[in-house]
Amino acid sequence: MVTKSAYTRTLDCPRYAWLYQHRRKEIADAIDPQREWRMEQGDVVERYARTLFEGATPVRGFRSRAVRETERHIARGATCLFQASVIADDLHAMADVLKKSPHNGSWDIYEVKAAGEVKDRHLHDVCFQKIAFERAGYSIDRMFIVNINREYARNGAIDPSGLFVTSDVTGAARDLVKDVESGIEKARRVLELADVPSIDDFPCECKPKECLTLDHCYPGLPPNSVYFVSRLQLAKARALYADGYRTVREIPDSVKLSARQRLQVDAAKRGVPTIDRPAIRAMLGALRYPLYFLDYETFATIVPQFAGYFPNEAMPFQYSLHVLRSATSELEHYECLAPAYCDTTSGVVASLQRDIADGGTIITWNKSFEMGCHDRMARLQPAAARFLASLNARVFDLKDVFSKQLYVDGRFNGSCSIKDVLPVLVPELSYKNLAIQEGNSASLGWYRMFDPKVTSDERSTTERNLRAYCELDTRAMVEIFRYLVAL
Repeated sequence: MVTKSAYTRTLDCPRYAWLYQHRRKEIADAIDPQREWRMEQGDVVERYARTLFEGATPVRGFRSRAVRETERHIARGATCLFQASVIADDLHAMADVLKKSPHNGSWDIYEVKAAGEVKDRHLHDVCFQKIAFERAGYSIDRMFIVNINREYARNGAIDPSGLFVTSDVTGAARDLVKDVESGIEKARRVLELADVPSIDDFPCECKPKECLTLDHCYPGLPPNSVYFVSRLQLAKARALYADGYRTVREIPDSVKLSARQRLQVDAAKRGVPTIDRPAIRAMLGALRYPLYFLDYETFATIVPQFAGYFPNEAMPFQYSLHVLRSATSELEHYECLAPAYCDTTSGVVASLQRDIADGGTIITWNKSFEMGCHDRMARLQPAAARFLASLNARVFDLKDVFSKQLYVDGRFNGSCSIKDVLPVLVPELSYKNLAIQEGNSASLGWYRMFDPKVTSDERSTTERNLRAYCELDTRAMVEIFRYLVAL
């Protein structure tokens, strides 16, 4: 049976769809650890969205039982249902909302999405529902996407009419019918196979860095693969691989590449980095002591939890700050970790005002993130707006050295992420031994700390892990900076 989820998984990756259906344990480690959180957030969004449909009847059960429940409610005169279900031609669909059309006695389908815009994938979702319901004998009139209004700011209790935007996508969804019907048949063929789908018959549509089943989609992928050339189109990488060029070093000089890509390939071939020392010297020479190496961890919910916040607005709950007062001074470290689940802005701002003085340069990695945090905190704490604006006025992005290709090393694999740069330039520092190794885990770890079921020992452990992770982010910047100065 082809469900909407199976259909969309096949769109992403046929091997992932097949393994999810038949050998899910095999890909358990590949499934995004944030999946449970996304489902929780989706449930919250759905609860608020349901308040927009007064008097709707919820359908209980699953699959055949839900189908019978749907038919029973409609026979009794229900005109709006949550999770109405159909099974037809081995398709199984559940509509978030099925509502009697006011125009002609047909039905309208509403799909609720926890995104801030209507995406192409959403159109596929609602089109799949239309096809399944029509094959089950329903006449479908219009289709709608109910998604989050990014301009909504919480003021008191949540106002669902302001939180959501409803878009009529009937025309766009109907235009996809042939594509979706073809995709359904592809999903059916994939799921009916006795073994993992072959790459030749069902190519993967994602690059290795995003692939959830890397060993199946890109078996034997060597380090420094051609797939890791910066911004190289997937089709071109595949063509190079098919022609026998496995690694970046093997790419012929005759292959047309962008200037960025050529720098990466040439550095990999020579085995030594390409370094623009005068440009780096000029860039670092503009910095003014004291140097403040700053990194935030943030938390966000789709439905804003606190007054003044927008949907999915990042709320800083932690920072790490390393300080060099002069070129020869001892390294100092300061930090802040919010001790409770609340609007953390005032506490974070007060801590920043204690730790950062006037003057000096604020050093970040990907400055748009930290500057965005300052802008949002200034809106929520207007008394501190001048201070926060002064921080943004003296921000320097250390990542620019690498994103602007003043330092290019083939071992970065075309990336300028600090997690790719650090092990090459400062191998003695590593995230690998940390319990928390990336920002999403830090964010969710902080939130989970305040679950009543969490013991004090568990909370203390999480706090230590959060401090260690955030501190390494700024310590990494310090040591990369020192490495560049030593050049």
